[in-house]
Amino acid sequence: MLKNLLIVLIGKKIQKSPSPAMHNAGFHSLSLPFQYKAFSIPDQDFEREFQKLKKTAYGFNITIPYKEKVIPFLDRLTKKAEQLWAVNTIFFENGTSIGENTDMDGFKQALKELYFTEDSGFLSSSNFSSIERTAFIFGAGGAAKASAAGLMEMGIHQFVIWSRTEERISHFSSWLNQQNSRKEGKQGEKDIEAKFMTAKISKNAFQSAIIECNIIVNAAPLEAIKDLHWFPEIKLKKKSVVADWVYSPIKTPWLEKAESNKGKIIEGYKILLYQGMKAFELWTGEKAPEQVMKKSLLKALL
Repeated sequence: MLKNLLIVLIGKKIQKSPSPAMHNAGFHSLSLPFQYKAFSIPDQDFEREFQKLKKTAYGFNITIPYKEKVIPFLDRLTKKAEQLWAVNTIFFENGTSIGENTDMDGFKQALKELYFTEDSGFLSSSNFSSIERTAFIFGAGGAAKASAAGLMEMGIHQFVIWSRTEERISHFSSWLNQQNSRKEGKQGEKDIEAKFMTAKISKNAFQSAIIECNIIVNAAPLEAIKDLHWFPEIKLKKKSVVADWVYSPIKTPWLEKAESNKGKIIEGYKILLYQGMKAFELWTGEKAPEQVMKKSLLKALL
């Protein structure tokens, strides 16, 4: 297959990914000569298989667990990928492989639909009346970092971070410290503050932390909730905004809980759609056909 026809999605377990349907529908609608295919690659084969595909493919999406592992095999990173130290999209310029991260773009675009604008930042709202706003992020991996970075750009500087492991907490804490270091000397920039908790946290401590948060982001897989057997009993702040990176099922336990509490929700498929549209435009130089890609994505998920 010619290099200019192939876009590749690489992950470990992606047999049921809706991304091929979404992107191929977009390519077809614009009569573009690309094909998008998914490849599941075991850990031990990643370097060899990636180097082989790199000679064939015109672009890549990279997903769990290879968003950091792929970095040494690229020529350079964009500022965003470097900031997050994670790559989910690879494109080429004059034979140079460039690692980008469109996850933050996808998350921000989905969130802006509710409460943000480019010009004024955080919109005033009865739901967000306090001066200091705190976001609760469930998870501490790549999606959590993309969420935190996006929220920082939108004026959120206080976080509560939950993770299943102390190791993830340690990595995330170090990353936040790096973000604070990047802002040194910049006037008007607030320090980022975070409280951390793990799966060992008690129900009461978890409840006390989350009830204070207007924005809640689930950036962990569905099985993470199983570590919290009392999760069904947890209450959210009234009219909170809840975003979930999980796109299947479309209505996750987090989103169902938010809706039952008169909250606003951001389904995972929206984040997937918007990050995919950004990648589409990097590969093709064309404006992504949003409605075509959305329709195909939802069809693949239902």
